[in-house]
Amino acid sequence: MSKLPDLSWSHYCELLYISDDGKSDFYEKEAIKASWLVRELKRQISIKLFERLLLSTGEANIKKALNYSQ
Repeated sequence: MSKLPDLSWSHYCELLYISDDGKSDFYEKEAIKASWLVRELKRQISIKLFERLLLSTGEANIKKALNYSQ
């Protein structure tokens, strides 16, 4: 039995709009890990979760964002 893909084609269509590879990787991994629907992925992109994590004062949040952008 084959494994279903982690994200749908619609998820990847949304990720294609992100030009920064690190940012796109971050959202892809977070969507898989948190089982985001496409609507939630769009919301997280629109509220700039990646950028907010980079600006946060929490060291764990900054490391989380930077791990995907390298």
